[in-house]
Amino acid sequence: MYKRQDLVLVNTCSFLRDSLHELDLVLAELAELKNSGSCGNLLVTGCVTKRGLEEFQRCYPEVDAWIPLKDFAALERYLELPGSGKTERKAITHSYYRYLRISDGCSNHCSYCAIPSIRGEMQSVPIPELVEEAERLAAGLHGLGSVGGGSVIDTGKGVAVTLKNGGKANDHLNLLVMTEMQTPHIVIPTTSGTGSEVTNIAVLTSHGAGRKLFIADKFITPNAAIHDPRFTTSLPRRMTVATAMDAMTHAVEAMSGIMSNRICDAQALQAIRLIAGNLPVVANNPHDEEARLNLQIAASLAGWAFTVAQVGLAHAMAHTLGTLYHLPHGEACGIVLPKVMRYNVDHAATALSEISQALGVNTAGMSKREAALAAADAIETLMQKVGHPTRLRDVGVKEEGLDIAAFHAIADTAAIFNARPVNDPGDIAALYKEAY
Repeated sequence: MYKRQDLVLVNTCSFLRDSLHELDLVLAELAELKNSGSCGNLLVTGCVTKRGLEEFQRCYPEVDAWIPLKDFAALERYLELPGSGKTERKAITHSYYRYLRISDGCSNHCSYCAIPSIRGEMQSVPIPELVEEAERLAAGLHGLGSVGGGSVIDTGKGVAVTLKNGGKANDHLNLLVMTEMQTPHIVIPTTSGTGSEVTNIAVLTSHGAGRKLFIADKFITPNAAIHDPRFTTSLPRRMTVATAMDAMTHAVEAMSGIMSNRICDAQALQAIRLIAGNLPVVANNPHDEEARLNLQIAASLAGWAFTVAQVGLAHAMAHTLGTLYHLPHGEACGIVLPKVMRYNVDHAATALSEISQALGVNTAGMSKREAALAAADAIETLMQKVGHPTRLRDVGVKEEGLDIAAFHAIADTAAIFNARPVNDPGDIAALYKEAY
């Protein structure tokens, strides 16, 4: 039976600067729910200075409170509703989402939370400390549900492991050491990129190590995944495009790396076709549910492909950019992918030429190498068409840090599986500078 939601939190920080239209849509929908009696108190936190607080208040009188950016004390004071006792911070998610249901909510009076975190800076990737906090709140549960993008699903995987085995998340950063299934875990992806809903890996950022680390084991693959395109229609354009380029990179690297095989190639090629055909549609019409579903299927296909065939240098470079510069993973992948494809061309010409055809390139009359290089060009054309950034300078990366980034990237596990052997950090630094 549907339960009335007593409190709805909206954090405007999760709406990127160019997505105030999305915020309008969400607030309008929530205002309608409140007027119909389907939800109670409506709070908005974060920064609304671009539009102006007065205008928001005028447009949405149904909002009960506007909490300033990072004023968590004010938020906690508000959440200490009569009879609820001391408020506990139980919204444990982050980055980019619209809605997350939590079993017992933020307090006895909050069973529905919209958006990221009320506990500090948003994280674009899960960190071990976040997994441990979530595990503490989930103590005693016999199953988990993750509703979100790859970071939320990876956090859920980490919690599934610590609930089953005890200890901290860092204790389980290992490869293929588990002997049984972990805590049951059902996921509903709200992005179409990581493929984490079908993969055997959880990516956690270690600030101590200064890089992304992994729990990799077949026993952490979620028990079930539910694709519902309606969970992705409110994703801002920038993140829709970025996450799709993450899936594209999974597919391209799975097919062109040293672990590729014809079964994974088939999955990867279909993922590439679906992304190339549907991403421009979704970029122009975010509410096209058929195209959204095709992107979700593409992400899962690419996830299955790279689970066996692995990823390569583009991911090693993107992991590093995410850790050092907090660049969204999909954006980092998209920017460096064409450069890495050209770097690999003499070691993966056959695969890249097939990828070129999947991207819609007419390769008639081309040599295999020419067709392979055309694939990289087609990726760049696609990114330009949907508004994806193509240079690191455009997303805040500092040029002076690229040499150090190259040393981090060459130590990333993904580089091992690259089509062309990667032995010199100078090569990676040159690719970073080419992408700059």
